[in-house]
Amino acid sequence: MGDAQAMLTIQFDDADHQTPAPYFLLNEAGGRSISARDFYEESSVLLCFLHAPDCNACREFLETVASRLEDYRWAGAQVLAIYPASAETLRSKLDWVNRGILLLADPENVIRRQYASLMAPGLIADRAIMFFVLDAYFAPYACLTGLEPEASAREEIENWLQYISIQCPE
Repeated sequence: MGDAQAMLTIQFDDADHQTPAPYFLLNEAGGRSISARDFYEESSVLLCFLHAPDCNACREFLETVASRLEDYRWAGAQVLAIYPASAETLRSKLDWVNRGILLLADPENVIRRQYASLMAPGLIADRAIMFFVLDAYFAPYACLTGLEPEASAREEIENWLQYISIQCPE
């Protein structure tokens, strides 16, 4: 892993906050359809675009997030993990579906590509993971991206979610 790059944080400016992030409708591992509207005006959202369900680094990172889920909820945030796999694959490979994180299937990477397009072309590597921090109106505040998740990303994500939670709603 000597060639791995550190995670990059992309901060969206005030103009970016005026336009919501792309809409989505995805199947979750439990079989329900989940859409962006399910969270609109209800909670801020952490969208985690991860590697395949059998990626150990992604699993470890998400397990760390799951262990701190009360902190995310305290900040008024919901965590959604989006995988390039079918809902059936998620059910069979991820044994911790009921830990409070919604596991969503994006088998063709359609939603991932839409979110990656929020950044300058070429900024996001094809194999990169992405963590988007969105407010309750789905306005993007930050994207953390890299080839592998880093422990420091969790703390930075939590800081962004706390920042959003204290913003004036106007």
